[in-house]
Amino acid sequence: MKCDECCQVCGLETESVNHVLFSCTFARQVWAISGFPSPPGGFSDTSLFQNMKYLFSTIQDSSQVVEIVRVYPWTLWYLWKNRNSLLFEGFLYDSIQIWKKAEDEASLWFVAQSLGSEGKGVGVDSEQKREVKWKKPPRHFFKCNIGMSWSKTKWLAGAAWVLRDSNGVVCLHSRRAFGSVGSKDEAFFLAFLWSLESMISHRIFKVHFAFEGRVLVNAINKPKAWPSFNFKVKEIMMLLVNFLDWKVMFELPAANRGACLIAQSVVNQDRFQSYVALGQPRWLSVLFEMERDFR
Repeated sequence: MKCDECCQVCGLETESVNHVLFSCTFARQVWAISGFPSPPGGFSDTSLFQNMKYLFSTIQDSSQVVEIVRVYPWTLWYLWKNRNSLLFEGFLYDSIQIWKKAEDEASLWFVAQSLGSEGKGVGVDSEQKREVKWKKPPRHFFKCNIGMSWSKTKWLAGAAWVLRDSNGVVCLHSRRAFGSVGSKDEAFFLAFLWSLESMISHRIFKVHFAFEGRVLVNAINKPKAWPSFNFKVKEIMMLLVNFLDWKVMFELPAANRGACLIAQSVVNQDRFQSYVALGQPRWLSVLFEMERDFR
């Protein structure tokens, strides 16, 4: 049976594995979008071995951005899967969709691996780890976990909140960036103030707020003991009066991981676009489902 050996995407006469993964115009677009550092002369048009060797050496280079280079196995997989989709189903994703799919799947995998390693251990240590897992709010209440990531060199803060009901189900989540932030305390204050405003705008009035800013939490709950925070606390209280019932609590990092990972994407990956979305981000689904089971 005669087969068409042409690339169905770019029309090259002889299609090869190396062509699909590296030298096809479509593959080049995906690699460019991914931010993966390109070889000095670009990927080889003829040698799959040379290209794979370059990928392996780059992932071991400590000077590279880990979050970018670690995605390459999923990039390869989705490039090949996309080629098969075109051949057998007549459907082709665009280059941005392919990269997003690869990035999302990679993030899910690495989150799952880190959760698995945290779960290892026996005896007292294992029990202690279990105790600091996320805890659900009382019935008829919501819990708003607030994450914050601050860069001293960039004067940049990323903030995120994740709203869950008493069953541990993620109802909403949001992310935003703050510029010209001079300290970690200021970053926590801005993140918390924004979270309060968000809950009010979404008409969520019975909320437990949880975040890692211990000093600010103490200043809110015991303002007389923290006179230097008087101005900030007054601003916060002006918003808290809008709530029917509220509680502000300190959250250990192990119980606040989801919100923090979303916030870190601002500082680590330059994701400055603000958004609000239903449910949980897909790339953190495993994490939130596991926290729900631990509630």
